[in-house]
Amino acid sequence: CNGGVWMPLSTATEVDDVAGTVTFADITDHGLDGQLVLTRDPACSALEFDGINDYVNCGNDSSLKPATALTVELWAYKSDWGDGVTGRLLSCTQTGGYNVSVSAANLYGVVRVGGAYRYGTWPLSQLSTGWHHVVLTSSGEITRFYVDGVLRDTEDIGGSHDITYDSDNSILIGAEAGGGDIPSDGYFAGRVDEVRIWSVVRSVQEIRESMHLVLEGNEAGLEGYWKLNEGTGLTATDAT
Repeated sequence: CNGGVWMPLSTATEVDDVAGTVTFADITDHGLDGQLVLTRDPACSALEFDGINDYVNCGNDSSLKPATALTVELWAYKSDWGDGVTGRLLSCTQTGGYNVSVSAANLYGVVRVGGAYRYGTWPLSQLSTGWHHVVLTSSGEITRFYVDGVLRDTEDIGGSHDITYDSDNSILIGAEAGGGDIPSDGYFAGRVDEVRIWSVVRSVQEIRESMHLVLEGNEAGLEGYWKLNEGTGLTATDAT
């Protein structure tokens, strides 16, 4: 800052959408030495779940249960992804619906299409300690599963079908949805941030461009958006 006017530090030499970093390689002209790397850290505003009884009820509005196109995405954190502790990151699976979950061996997403659950998985052994971005999409034909902005798994059933749901159960963050708005099990131990539910299939480019951004909440196709940045209280606000 010079005389009350902000001056540019340098031109970025690298922008990594997947890692969420911006690199400035030459900053010596500004009285600094070497390279500066700026990194977005989701931990600045996230919700921690105890794995015992913590969860967020997002309701069961029909807009959160799109039938023909779906994208769900979120950030999740565990200090040890290989600890063998299972849990639901986001769920409305009870005779239908979708979830993003941690099993003993895999991070996975599942959606009910054409009378069966369709899966995308990625081994926990491939995850480093800390934060990871997870996305599940379904077109009614192709299910795709992304981790950290990279397509990890695909299932193509060869024809288009509606995504089916239990009309009574709620969408829950941090637990397995039961037949209504009370969890049945699957409590997650860790942190979750930036939960988004879309009624469109987001492309890999769209996923990468927005995964490190805080959205306005009025983006086309965005049906539910929980920033989980309240800090205190018992209410998580839908920003749409």
